[in-house]
Amino acid sequence: MLDVIFTTKLSDQLVLTVNGDWGYEGNAAVDGSDAQWYGVAGYLSYNVNDNLAINARGEWFEDPDGARGLGTTGSVYEVTLGLDIKPLAANKNFASLHVRPEIRYDYSNDPFFAGGAKHDQWTAAVDAVFGF
Repeated sequence: MLDVIFTTKLSDQLVLTVNGDWGYEGNAAVDGSDAQWYGVAGYLSYNVNDNLAINARGEWFEDPDGARGLGTTGSVYEVTLGLDIKPLAANKNFASLHVRPEIRYDYSNDPFFAGGAKHDQWTAAVDAVFGF
């Protein structure tokens, strides 16, 4: 597995990250041959202020040999838009609390979602992270 990450600060408020992956595994393809898989992800984060950042992500993943157990050998894409809310950033005891709602759109060129019935899907999620 090769994983390469590049991050650059485009301005005081805007950060760009690009992540590329390539993997290889012997005898892991659906037909028993050697397998490769690869993908690229891009992330943009815009810090509005100390309490709020707007995040966007786009990803493409390809598993032509079916080695990763996705259930498809086609391409899978996703785009996500989310927020990183630090509701208590000014409080020294709870400054590391992050609430992160997001909405995501996934697409596959093969019918992959909903048990193989659909090419795409929408999802919404929220998580909370507290570092200590």
